[in-house]
Amino acid sequence: MDNAVIYVKEYDSIHILCQYLDDDGLGINLDTVQVHSELSSLSGGIKYPFTIEVTNKETGEFALLLRDSLLRSGTYLVDILFESLLSGRKVASDTFTLKVDKSITTGA
Repeated sequence: MDNAVIYVKEYDSIHILCQYLDDDGLGINLDTVQVHSELSSLSGGIKYPFTIEVTNKETGEFALLLRDSLLRSGTYLVDILFESLLSGRKVASDTFTLKVDKSITTGA
């Protein structure tokens, strides 16, 4: 996901579909892999863990969920960490940018 940027609006629930791939672009089975993910502000002061929903273990597909987001407009970093359940070692990590655009409707 090098240099990937995903855009959402304030107050959106966030549901990002992902897939853990090998160097040949083939899905990696998640049977022995734990997926972790966290969103943080650029300053590191705000941190939110994502809920991980495995959607297809055999093909390495999963979703990052952040329901009823209260994120203010701005730029955040999302990191995904893959940990081996066999060895406990961290085996891969990837980071991308999430930009939250300001809502212009006031509702008043």
